[in-house]
Amino acid sequence: RELDVARCIVNGLTGKEIAKKLGIAYGTVGIHSSSLRVKFHASSQIHLIRELLKSGEISISEFLEGGNRE
Repeated sequence: RELDVARCIVNGLTGKEIAKKLGIAYGTVGIHSSSLRVKFHASSQIHLIRELLKSGEISISEFLEGGNRE
């Protein structure tokens, strides 16, 4: 589920939008987001996106399509 949240973050969705899209509680989105930042040693969402790209967890095409909010 964390990677689903990560993909939504890359797509520029807000926490509330992510919760609605994935059918999870807003607080759960925060937990997943925080967990991802810890795992990837990221201090911000931008840093997290960079680390996700570097690790291959998110592809560059997913990142470039990020402007397409779902």
